[in-house]
Amino acid sequence: KPKLTTTSDNEHSGKFFTRFSSANFEKTANVSYNFGSKKWAAVVNATFTGFGDLRMGSHGPDEYLRPEYVIDKFFTGTDEMITNANPELQRYTGYNQFNFLGKLRYRPGENLDLLLNAHHSHVGNIPRYDRLIEYKNDKLVYAEWYYGPQIWSLFSGQLQYSKKNRLFDKMNLLAGYQQFNESRNDRKLTKPTRNERTETVDIFSFNADFDKQFDKKSELFYGTEFYFNLVHSEGIARELSDDETVAIAPRYPDGSVYESVAGYVSYKYLLNEKLIFQAGARYTFTHLKGLFDNKYYNFPFTGFDINNSALNGNVGMVWHPTQNWQVNLHVSSGFRSPNIDDVARVFDSEPGNVVVPNPGLKPEYARNFELDIVRNYNQKARIELTGFYTRLKNAMVRRDFTLNGQDSMMYDGTMSKIEALVNAESATIYGASLSVEYLLTRELRTRHDITFTQGEDAEGFPVRHVPPTFGSSHLIYEKNKLFVDLYADYSGKLDFDELAPDEQDKPHLYLPDENGNPYSPAWWTLNLKSSYALNQKVTFTAGVENITDNRYRSYSSGIVSPGVNFVGSVVVRF
Repeated sequence: KPKLTTTSDNEHSGKFFTRFSSANFEKTANVSYNFGSKKWAAVVNATFTGFGDLRMGSHGPDEYLRPEYVIDKFFTGTDEMITNANPELQRYTGYNQFNFLGKLRYRPGENLDLLLNAHHSHVGNIPRYDRLIEYKNDKLVYAEWYYGPQIWSLFSGQLQYSKKNRLFDKMNLLAGYQQFNESRNDRKLTKPTRNERTETVDIFSFNADFDKQFDKKSELFYGTEFYFNLVHSEGIARELSDDETVAIAPRYPDGSVYESVAGYVSYKYLLNEKLIFQAGARYTFTHLKGLFDNKYYNFPFTGFDINNSALNGNVGMVWHPTQNWQVNLHVSSGFRSPNIDDVARVFDSEPGNVVVPNPGLKPEYARNFELDIVRNYNQKARIELTGFYTRLKNAMVRRDFTLNGQDSMMYDGTMSKIEALVNAESATIYGASLSVEYLLTRELRTRHDITFTQGEDAEGFPVRHVPPTFGSSHLIYEKNKLFVDLYADYSGKLDFDELAPDEQDKPHLYLPDENGNPYSPAWWTLNLKSSYALNQKVTFTAGVENITDNRYRSYSSGIVSPGVNFVGSVVVRF
């Protein structure tokens, strides 16, 4: 937020930041500038980042290597598979990105604060690496698969008013507009035609938030929000030799609409110095509408017009039985209405599978319970234990599906098994996390964190978005201007029967077990990071990630993680 001054003099300040990392030859430069007066202030910020192809570690499974890749000699589909001179280099994974932010603030008086925001982001072509490493009959399937330029723009206006009255003490109004553009582009090996599917989403929003404090013990928060999304989607097949195009099926029904309206209220009450109580409720209404163009697919439906609504609540407390103990308890209900991506998209989720629309998809509902216990030992040590449990009703899961009595259909020239998002009867997600921090000396401390999560649906299938057990261990030295952190990150193993069904269909992302089935192996890395503040204006940081140069892939990741990575940055304030 732009900074105003408290004097009659105008103030100018800024910051320059640059960073380099060796694993992908990252080059980042950022500059920001703030101008401030008593009533007016402005901030501008610009960042450019360039990433080269990412290098994986040298110690690990050969299955993760990139032994060959495709080049198109004449940009007409005359593809050739060539040997990768460095199989640890993941061709193609590099891209460039530019971000700009501008804010203008005007404060005419003590009670009124106005803010205008403008954000713009432009991301160049991003290769879809997990698709570029798919094989069929010992040949790479795709010559090209990339996300076209992702262009995001946001404009918003904010009004903050803070004069006490019967209805509120503080009011915040925010109106905004966003536009997001993205394309998905793919071409199979030696094919002269590239499929290009482009989406443009226009998003209009309005938020009104109010805060009313009745006395020192009680405070009320309430408000409303509105979102309107308009989706434009088109598909073309482009002939590389002459640039001729023909229409193909888009990813979404063109002209689809998604809108939501919600209102909420939350109340916080300080019962005494040891106990804080909080309760709230939220009502949400959503509407989706769109029409399918059945000249591309023979769907047994022509469109969708769906209304959903739900009233949800939450209750929580923070209890300090003694100075060194804290207990947090939170119980809530949740609601997720299907969006256009859930109900209406058509895409190939994995090789040989195609996900189709399901206008009959219903919302999923959640019941959540979380208990958090914190114990402090006289500023010497701290232990935090958290347990959580979520019960989902009508959980949205991807399963085999049929259309017109058929379990397969032709998609982009490939006969594919039909899948869709459907509602499971229920799903359960539960787990716990433990954090321990201990002060060895005044300058030296150690911290350890571990999180365990488990989840399955009513049929006993694992839930896709539940990760393996993961954690980290840190040894931290901090004195005066110097900060040093030696730490290890680690992740557990997921066997084949612990993978969700849609993850089992991606053998090219996992290692084969003794039975040839895919599984996600455990991994760990050793890392070192440090920073030194030369003075109040200049700070240096340096580090080495994955010191042992392990070759590993995080769960469900389409890309192999970086090998040994030397990182350095400089921050200069002026």
